Amino acid sequence: MSQHQTLAVGQEKLQEYESIGFQGRDMIPPPEGLCALILGMSNSGKSYFLQSCQNTFVFNLDLSSTVYPGCPANIWPGLDEGGRPIDPVHGIITLDWPRILEKKATLLSMAADQWPKRPRTVAIDSTNSALRLVVPYVCENAPSLGLGSAVVNLKQIAHGGGWDACYTQIINLVTDLRNAGYGVYLTLHLVNKIIQTEDQPTKEFIDVTITDNFWSRLFPIFELIGAVFSRREVISTPIPRTTPDGKPLPPTYDKQVVKKRYLIVDPGPQTDTTLHRLVKPRIAMPGEIELPAKDPWGTFTKTYMEAATIRTPSLQEKSNDAT
Repeated sequence: MSQHQTLAVGQEKLQEYESIGFQGRDMIPPPEGLCALILGMSNSGKSYFLQSCQNTFVFNLDLSSTVYPGCPANIWPGLDEGGRPIDPVHGIITLDWPRILEKKATLLSMAADQWPKRPRTVAIDSTNSALRLVVPYVCENAPSLGLGSAVVNLKQIAHGGGWDACYTQIINLVTDLRNAGYGVYLTLHLVNKIIQTEDQPTKEFIDVTITDNFWSRLFPIFELIGAVFSRREVISTPIPRTTPDGKPLPPTYDKQVVKKRYLIVDPGPQTDTTLHRLVKPRIAMPGEIELPAKDPWGTFTKTYMEAATIRTPSLQEKSNDAT
């Protein structure tokens, strides 16, 4: 068989494969299309980061205050002047899992019908509150979930099946929205834990606030897992000085303590070693991204796309074509 004939056969095969999938194309989702998990201590800046994204619908399951000024994200439920959860249609509500499932169904319908004005990204804030809300739903609906009769406590469901059902509900919330084309961001609280070891009396480490079983099911779902940390830093601003006749003197310094936020996606060797088992980037990115007070989402997007372009130069061509 000649070289020309070999190439011809190869081209025919390539066209056959194109009818069932994609070959030779770079496919990296933009930040707003990622499936990502954002970890962080309480009040570290997880919600601040997500609320700065304009095209995001946020499940405010913590029923917490808005923290980003002006909050361009769409928040549900909102809070009224008395701090009660409110819905734009039904007014004051009691937040529970059935209402969350209703909102999920609305989002899926919007995606299926290709509404031109629909969120690009869905954020679920937080896993911990989702777990608290789903427990009574699983207890009440045990028969329809194949778990036997209704119960008042998950411990009444044999072999830990109740907790597994709760985990499945939350995972399905994430994956069903992702499968419909939304980017999905889930938040999860971290805590400092202390254990006793043989080498030293106590050892402190960072850990997630869910069971190992739930964590092992969550971890593979996400393309990006990052941890938000805030720390206070001293900023020194030099103040010039001169003598009465104009000769320069060594400057004095105005020192201010400022709070800075960082998203860690690839810990360095100096970082707490426990973070190495918790975070992961799909593409090579700077290990630590500073999230400024103004538009932290924009800064993250810029850093992510720069990293993606280095790996996949064709993304830069698409960006140039769009502009």
